[in-house]
Amino acid sequence: MFASQDQPSHAPVARKIQMTMAAVVLGGGALLLSGCGAEGASPAASSASASGLASVDGRAEKVNSKEIVLRTVNGTQTFKIRPEDEAGVGPEHVESHMGIPSIGFKVYYVTDNGVDYAVSAEEIKGDTLGFK
Repeated sequence: MFASQDQPSHAPVARKIQMTMAAVVLGGGALLLSGCGAEGASPAASSASASGLASVDGRAEKVNSKEIVLRTVNGTQTFKIRPEDEAGVGPEHVESHMGIPSIGFKVYYVTDNGVDYAVSAEEIKGDTLGFK
């Protein structure tokens, strides 16, 4: 096999690498769009909403695997996170949006013996919260 003068012998390999990289970038972008900010609630949030749980909207001020402190229109509200609800709440996701004014969260919760327990959290638009 001889390379033509118009195209070096490594050109097909370089082209394949370019196409692979483009697919990776586009696939990653699609994955990001399907998660954060995507329309529609998470299955846990949809389930919580359908079950008639109490909910409150706000911005996360403090988040860890054990609790969420949410700034609401009425002040701050603290929610404990039980281990069985951690997947539905997604504290890592909530924490990743702290300090971003355009993003808020609807937290679905239950109250037991005076303690509010987050069951799930759903990303919402921050401009719907009624405060800056």
